[in-house]
Amino acid sequence: MRRAGLLQLGVVMCLAAAAAGCATPRAPSQRPEPDEPVLAPDKSLPPERAAFADALAHYAVGISAEWGDGSAISNFLRAAELDPENEELQFRVALMLVRDQRGEEACEIVKRLADRRSASARAQVFAAVIHRITGRQDEALRYYRRAIRVDPGDPVPYLEIAAMLARAGRFQDALDLLQSGLERAREKQDLVRMTGQILVRRASALQDPQAAARSAREGLSIFEPLVSRGPRDEATLLHLAMLYNISGQLGKALETIEQVERLKSPDAQWRLSLLTAMVRQIEAPAAVLAMARLADEQPTNVFRQIMLGHLHEMATDPTAAEAAYRRALELEPGDVTAILRLSLLLLSQQRNQDAQTLLEDAIRRRPENNRLIEMLAYTRLGQNQLEEALSLFEQLRDRFREGEQSPLVPYFNVTHALVALHAGRIDLAVRLIDDELKNNSDFLELITRAIMRETDPKRRQTGLDALRQLAEVEPDNPYVFLYQGLLAGHMKRYEEAAAAFERAESLARESDLADDILTASFYFWYGAARERLGQIDEAAALFKKCIEMAPTPERLQDYNAWVDALNYLAYMWAERGLNLDEALRLVNRALEISPDNAAYIDTRGWIYFMQGRYEEAREEIERAISLMPDDPTLTDHLGDIYEKLGILEEAVDWWTKSFRLDPENEKVAEKLRRNGVNVDAIRAELEAARSREQPSESPPAIPPVLPVLQGDDEEPTGETE
Repeated sequence: MRRAGLLQLGVVMCLAAAAAGCATPRAPSQRPEPDEPVLAPDKSLPPERAAFADALAHYAVGISAEWGDGSAISNFLRAAELDPENEELQFRVALMLVRDQRGEEACEIVKRLADRRSASARAQVFAAVIHRITGRQDEALRYYRRAIRVDPGDPVPYLEIAAMLARAGRFQDALDLLQSGLERAREKQDLVRMTGQILVRRASALQDPQAAARSAREGLSIFEPLVSRGPRDEATLLHLAMLYNISGQLGKALETIEQVERLKSPDAQWRLSLLTAMVRQIEAPAAVLAMARLADEQPTNVFRQIMLGHLHEMATDPTAAEAAYRRALELEPGDVTAILRLSLLLLSQQRNQDAQTLLEDAIRRRPENNRLIEMLAYTRLGQNQLEEALSLFEQLRDRFREGEQSPLVPYFNVTHALVALHAGRIDLAVRLIDDELKNNSDFLELITRAIMRETDPKRRQTGLDALRQLAEVEPDNPYVFLYQGLLAGHMKRYEEAAAAFERAESLARESDLADDILTASFYFWYGAARERLGQIDEAAALFKKCIEMAPTPERLQDYNAWVDALNYLAYMWAERGLNLDEALRLVNRALEISPDNAAYIDTRGWIYFMQGRYEEAREEIERAISLMPDDPTLTDHLGDIYEKLGILEEAVDWWTKSFRLDPENEKVAEKLRRNGVNVDAIRAELEAARSREQPSESPPAIPPVLPVLQGDDEEPTGETE
């Protein structure tokens, strides 16, 4: 959708440029010679209009190229040169340079902009932002301070500087600056919020409880007057409650949270989970006493009973928690929050039927409430009633689509598709996934990760079958084949994984998605699949592609894949005695980045082994085992090294340990048989031990669902672990 929007914008800009009299942009397929300008200004226009028109045309071609042939940056740079006073254009070009890891050029562009437009606070802020995200904190501070001098009434520079100071632990400097902003800025509420946040962080950073309490009391002397004078929104009241809590004034903290509850609106919601965030487990008994006093003061206050029940749960007193929730329901039988909390408590105690009865009765009272139906669906799942749960999910999906409330827990649609898979309804699951893909491009990743976490091989197989069927429905979607490849590789279906990756690569190159899909991570997993198939040359070429990309550490997933590729290629060669000097160079690069990674140390040890450097190999593998003692590969390797050193008894001991860790490894079994060890007896012993450890009951159909409950009619946070 983003790309289509950019193309549409590019067309508009081309029309605007044409209206201004500029030349028609060259078609993307017509590539200019290196010394030939991409566009030529219309010489019939006055110079200032020609430059402006030319800037528009270059900007339009840049937008189109971003969607098409990838030559965007040169056109954006030329547009920026031709229209140096356009602050937003200069900023956009700088951001593109940052994205392409050309930080020096990005900073130079915004520096010229800030100097040229020294009377513009926005230009100074743009310069500060680029310097900050490229790691030039001192320069960023300088530009933010210039922005304050130009426009002392703008709150943004105060907020940005305060955040930078707080990250550096300079809390007092941050607070002094915010105080200055509160005296001068036109809009003050964000400054009040950040003042509260920094006061809480300053107190929380102190390890000594008495020192933290003193800091919180000092913070309250600053923050209480600000809250009393300004709007009492959720953020400010939450910070106030946390300061009360740290200072030891639990009663006031709980009363303040109650004030947050009164602010309920579709846009600003209070959650019981905030209590969990604020009150530590060790403080729960004291919080229970404080809340009980407040509840006694207002015995008909439903919300106080609910808070009391939640605190009793935190204090691990489920009986008292249940009593508090039931008192809340006696006062207000239809209170949804109390019903949800109580049903969840009952489920945690394996009282599924009690929870189901409670929810069914509540739904009869309030059939319109989606949260009650959703909790009943999770209760059905806990009882392995898949068809009944699926029926409820279908009902809820239609309601959510019509905009009636929102799901109780994040990723409702992922759970819905999983339940369909568990019930054997693959066609329904595929339809759900395909429908969701139209609105959420991340859905495939979410569902694939969920399938990978399944412990039952049959369920993983059902998930793979669903992705295969989805590939038939979406034969031109490279993401479908990407995730099919990842799941197949995870399930050790390497031939299918390699074929899916090959198809994903081909489709990505034919579309505008190559930069998004063909990453270092992609080539790592594609290379791993080829290696497992014994296709060494192909795997090496793919790992080399991954290594050539060398992403920055900020791109964590790709960076980790890049480092792992250094090790994987080195180990692949080492196992086969190939390119050992180059393999040693690669793994040494990986160990420079992660010196205590046991797998990388093992690779270096195995290279030494293949080079005949057995003592050095033993030192490396023993160090790897000290870091990862129960790895069957490492223990097998150490056995091989001791065999080469002529210490056969030690070798057999390490091979035996390796075999006990992985009794299906026939190569290790053969080494043991060759040395007179009865591997069948070891296998029988291990099997008997496993039988004794088997649970008496089979696991439920899906892992128990314990959602983070929210208040009635509240928006979900969208966060999961």
